[in-house]
Amino acid sequence: MVIGLGVALPTGIVSAVRKNEPLDYVATVTAFMGVSMPAFFVGILLALVFGVWFDLLPVFGYTPISEGVVPWFESIILPAIAVGLPYSAIVMRMMRSSLLEVQNEQYMRTALAKGVNGRVRLFKHALQNALIPVVTVAGIQLALVLVGSVTVELVFGIKGLGRLLVDSMLDRDYPVTQAVILLVAGVMVFTNLLVDVAYTFIDPRIRYGGDDA
Repeated sequence: MVIGLGVALPTGIVSAVRKNEPLDYVATVTAFMGVSMPAFFVGILLALVFGVWFDLLPVFGYTPISEGVVPWFESIILPAIAVGLPYSAIVMRMMRSSLLEVQNEQYMRTALAKGVNGRVRLFKHALQNALIPVVTVAGIQLALVLVGSVTVELVFGIKGLGRLLVDSMLDRDYPVTQAVILLVAGVMVFTNLLVDVAYTFIDPRIRYGGDDA
């Protein structure tokens, strides 16, 4: 998720600011490819390129951080990218479309007429309002990240939460299955709570509870 947001937000902003320019076309085509390819297919391509062809990174198993930060990082970077790229493609498209819509609002034209600096218009006026739908989509897409991690774990041979759920279902280990499902549901509820809290930080006009009229 960190990789997805770290790639999606800057790329979406640049794509919206550079609309109909070569950089925008490259970002849009890349985003469409990311949306079209499932996480496990991205994982297979990454394993083939960086693990088999160039032999740069391990493609099977997980190294605990207790054995060293570098080996641990090398063991998780490819699975993290495989899960994060499809996620970032969706968020990037939403960031671009939301920012383009905000830039056409009347208050943005007023700020331009007043001679407000371009960066101030972008980061203080446009981005603040454009982030609301982006945060909503990013929170919802977390469910897809959790589901996609199951197949990615199988590709890279990692015994993670998703693989534990599948194995427990196949073995009819109902207590473990229920515990994992409860944990995933808890993560989703907590994520939705964080999204609601993030609204108040992004836009101070949003308030929850019984404010006096």
